[in-house]
Amino acid sequence: MKKYLKVMFSILILLILIVICLYVYPVIHYGFHQIKIRETLSENEYHEIPFTYGSNNHFQINCSINDVKKNLLIDTKATGLLREDSILKMGGEYWGKLPFCSSNAYGIKERMDIYSFNNICLENIKIKYPLFSCVKRSNLIYDAIEDGVWGSDLLAIGCWKFDTENKMLKLFHYNNQQILEKESNGLVKIKGGLEDNGITVYVNEIKQNCRFTLDLGYSGTIEVDNRTADLLMSKINYKQIYSILDNGMRDTVTIFEDVQVSIAGINVEKCQVANIRSVNRNYIGAKFMQNFNFILIYGEEKGHLCKHLYLQKRAKGTLNFQCQYRISKYGIKIERKNGNFILTSLMKNSKAEQIGLRIGDQIIKINDLSEEFIDDMMLDSLNQLKITVKNRGEFKLSM
Repeated sequence: MKKYLKVMFSILILLILIVICLYVYPVIHYGFHQIKIRETLSENEYHEIPFTYGSNNHFQINCSINDVKKNLLIDTKATGLLREDSILKMGGEYWGKLPFCSSNAYGIKERMDIYSFNNICLENIKIKYPLFSCVKRSNLIYDAIEDGVWGSDLLAIGCWKFDTENKMLKLFHYNNQQILEKESNGLVKIKGGLEDNGITVYVNEIKQNCRFTLDLGYSGTIEVDNRTADLLMSKINYKQIYSILDNGMRDTVTIFEDVQVSIAGINVEKCQVANIRSVNRNYIGAKFMQNFNFILIYGEEKGHLCKHLYLQKRAKGTLNFQCQYRISKYGIKIERKNGNFILTSLMKNSKAEQIGLRIGDQIIKINDLSEEFIDDMMLDSLNQLKITVKNRGEFKLSM
């Protein structure tokens, strides 16, 4: 009996060691590495860094990784991301597996490979041994991340004020309360505003408060979950678009125009709101935030990482809470995909749908124009279209 208990005890110890090696150690190892990253800034540092807007509304910053220049998208919900071919070119060293499964907006989970680099430089700020998750060519977000992503793990080095009127970032340490008070003057604090569902938004049309997540990786204005969309559909007019999403899936996008919302007492009277059934989340995106000056607060309170948001509606410049989903006057959108022009969006009940056009159609020619110039602006400039679809012939549209 004693021998049996001894054997069972040994097996139990072995199992515990295996669990520690496979699950506990990677989490601890990764956690300590991220703490080191967060120690990059000294308390007295203050930097002004220009940023730009990408073609899809994302905030972007110029930096260099292992002395290779990159223009990275800023994303508050993802970790640092790079395409696999970029990692190979820049000499990234395999570090291990991400100790948790990452999940995109469509609910697809993956435990990604992580690579380490000697440094990443932003102006005169040098972050040593940053980690980036590898996005393989087969991954649905491969094209969407473009040059790469400056994720929440890199944002956590300090506090980032986005001066959208002057396209300038101001970066400083959380413990420098003098700078924080100066930069946050006139802005409204949303405690925990960078957490999941950390922002309360009042939607006037349904007379309800809803919880939203700030996701600068989402290029649109506001996206609502299915429940909120169903309530809005019972109150106001809407349009629906059949679309091929970034992940290749086909879904229906419902668009609500001129919705009135309020965040922390800040009113937005005419905002475009979208719903994608397969996403079913409440998001505030980059296009919405371009209309505000705001601060992303990453600091430490009582030994825990705190993530707050400060917000102020921009005083200068044109405010635009529309144009989240653009589609031509013919109710179609054509985009280049893998070298071909594909009909990626089709307005429900439009003339285009009635004559038989379908999402996924490969467009060979429109009128006699060069395919290089096929876009929404070109389509809107024409009073009639003769669309040649591969294997399906010609379709004619007129206004």
